Amino acid sequence: MNTISKIIFAMRLVQQGLTEIQLISVSVKFLHRELSLKSINIDCPTGCSSCTGPNNCLGCNSGFFFLDYRCESSCPAKTFPDPPRCSNCLLTCSACSASRQCDSCQSPYVLDGNVCTSFPSGSLTSCISKYFEPNTARE
Repeated sequence: MNTISKIIFAMRLVQQGLTEIQLISVSVKFLHRELSLKSINIDCPTGCSSCTGPNNCLGCNSGFFFLDYRCESSCPAKTFPDPPRCSNCLLTCSACSASRQCDSCQSPYVLDGNVCTSFPSGSLTSCISKYFEPNTARE
């Protein structure tokens, strides 16, 4: 970005009515980005397509999944592949294969289809039918 572009960028920020602190924050982020793009010989971790340092991936190569500024060859526990990233399972799942598809559950939850619940559907009906005969009144 040339000097004129930088001045125009700064003028637009002022026109937007940003406070001094907001301007400083934007300026720091802008400078960080500029320096990152001009960095020389940064060795990115395996799987990173670009990075701002050895522990800060910005994107991943094909076959890798982005998670917490790292590139993983497979998604860790309690996450699932959601290309190009690893996404978190629902809190009740201990393993999942999609956004709302649990494969196993955290204790004390039980798997009911592909959802972790505290009571599987029909469990109360099943319990009642085992202990009480239908169409009989209790005295």
